[in-house]
Amino acid sequence: MLIALMALLPMSGEAQTISRNKKTYTTKTPPKTEKTTKSKQSDSSNSGGKSKKPPKTTSQQSSSRSKGMTQAQKKQIIQQAIDDMVFVEGGTFSMGLEADGTHISSVKQVTLSSFYICKYEVTQELWQAVMDRNPSIFYNHPKNPVECVSWDDCQTFISKLNKMTGKEFRLPTEEEWEYAARGGKKSQGYKYAGSNDLSLVGWYDGNSGNKTHAVGTKLPNELGIFDMSGNVYEWCSSRHSLSRRDPAWIVCVYRGGSWFSYDCWCEVWESYTMSPSDELNRLGLRLAANTLSVSTKEQSSSESAAPQKKDPFGNVKDIDYDKYLPKDNKDKDKKKPDTNDQDLRKPTKNNKTKMSNDVNNDQHGK
Repeated sequence: MLIALMALLPMSGEAQTISRNKKTYTTKTPPKTEKTTKSKQSDSSNSGGKSKKPPKTTSQQSSSRSKGMTQAQKKQIIQQAIDDMVFVEGGTFSMGLEADGTHISSVKQVTLSSFYICKYEVTQELWQAVMDRNPSIFYNHPKNPVECVSWDDCQTFISKLNKMTGKEFRLPTEEEWEYAARGGKKSQGYKYAGSNDLSLVGWYDGNSGNKTHAVGTKLPNELGIFDMSGNVYEWCSSRHSLSRRDPAWIVCVYRGGSWFSYDCWCEVWESYTMSPSDELNRLGLRLAANTLSVSTKEQSSSESAAPQKKDPFGNVKDIDYDKYLPKDNKDKDKKKPDTNDQDLRKPTKNNKTKMSNDVNNDQHGK
């Protein structure tokens, strides 16, 4: 009798058939184990008896990504990026040459002029300081490199940055990128940017933990540039047409490997292409420039904005142009001519009388 009653009861984890209002529902009861009981107790103890907060909605996440910065904070972040630019002396190198000397057919000799490149990848805080938003998937880390930006997005970012600074920043060309990654004239011929051991100089799939990391936390290369192998790929300015019949079919170059990459994808000679409108959560950018001086257009516009003060006779008065010039030019010392060093042979106001007296003396034979 007892055995018959037990047979009628459902076993743990067994399907149960429930009839309600002539409708049949099949459910499955999970087995009660000590593990699930402990997890519930730990949840209740951690919450202190209070209900947990619901997860953030998409609108809440997007608003947290676009939190505003003060103008002082923006100025400080942008100025730091300018200070982090590294001078790369021009030279000639074998582009595409692998460490073992293979694929010689694709190698070409390239000669470059000197240029500047930033020692760090563009960070999330720098992007936000310029664009007032953060598109990154790993968005809550301001010192991490920005990602999920297309080549077109980068052009917009650089254009706004140039208007804010008066500089002429740009993306590095593919040739400049590889030359800088190899170490320029200081190159030691490493496979990766700064070492033959990728774990020392880059974040890749073997040590990244499937995420980006703060820039500059690994060792730099020979030029003092960080993360050119791993962390995030970097857009270059170089573009190629994939079809002779359709020149509009354009792809853009990106280099360097990422946190998602195998070690072989992070070698300094590896090159990849993608549509300029595409974006990846492992693709960012690095700034480059021909010079760090203020652009000619910006300087001419600032000079033309200086008002011309005139006296009652219509003559232009002396104007303090220093306050209209860029800050870089304000601190330059202006050496005033020493009156004691004047050349007496030149007819200045002070020595014109003396020269005429000397001529008269010579004529009279004195």
